[in-house]
Amino acid sequence: MKYCGNCRSLCEDDVCSFCGAKKLKDAEDDDFCLLFECERGEGEVLKSFLDEEGIPCVLMPSGNGLRTVLGLNLENYKVFVPYRFYDKASEIVDSISNDSTEQYRERLLEQIGLWHFKNESSEKKFRKKFDLEKGADPLAYVKEEVEQAFLITDEGIIYACPERGHFLSVKSERGNILFNSATYEIVG
Repeated sequence: MKYCGNCRSLCEDDVCSFCGAKKLKDAEDDDFCLLFECERGEGEVLKSFLDEEGIPCVLMPSGNGLRTVLGLNLENYKVFVPYRFYDKASEIVDSISNDSTEQYRERLLEQIGLWHFKNESSEKKFRKKFDLEKGADPLAYVKEEVEQAFLITDEGIIYACPERGHFLSVKSERGNILFNSATYEIVG
């Protein structure tokens, strides 16, 4: 496996698929390699799992530079682990994301009767965002997306929500849908 010192990613080819660098070296056991990028809450949970397994990791803030200008925390982490632990860490990531996704999927589908949009305007924005045909049922579309999602994660507390709900992010091939976990409002 090749290692790119610019972006710290692993590559199978002689050119980095992330940054295009051509000066790659063979990966060494102590090279910290990019495992993946995730939301802040997910990164902190993953770090605790990796710590339990004795796998060192580094969480590097990543995201929208505007947040930095405004003095806010960046919304994502890039997770790095030493090359010698990369395969085991990848297995842990797959296990965690599969388990939590299935739990969130089950929870959302159990509460399908509570799903709603805040108002007609938010439903209209949703229809436009996902390019739904006129007359299409947006809740049926959302149900299909929840059933087919490859990842469902907790994105953290919704501070404006009196019930202290969390954003549940449903990621599928066609896009990302957010739910309020307390009210089951479809946020976007």
